[in-house]
Amino acid sequence: NMKFLIDFINQYGTTLLYTVLMAVISYVGLKAKKLSEEYIKDKTKKEVIKTVCEAVNQLYESLTGEEKLSKTIENSKQILSDKGIEINDLELRMYIESVIGCFKKETMTKQ
Repeated sequence: NMKFLIDFINQYGTTLLYTVLMAVISYVGLKAKKLSEEYIKDKTKKEVIKTVCEAVNQLYESLTGEEKLSKTIENSKQILSDKGIEINDLELRMYIESVIGCFKKETMTKQ
């Protein structure tokens, strides 16, 4: 009984170890890829929304704050959608508010 186990390990141990090791490496690789894709998507979202906020602020100076917000939401969703990036309304609004907050701080600092 014990001899069978020792013979089995001697014959197939390396193959089993290799298989388990490859499975672990593949899993870690997939997780790392997913994390890097999420990081890139988040960075893209922030950059797109910042650019759209700046553009809307320059292009539509005569609009009210609510109208500018509406244009920013509409244009940001369209650009991100074209890039294959999904964003929910809450996340979009938080990014926009963050950018607007930075604009306000920069404006106050310049005065």
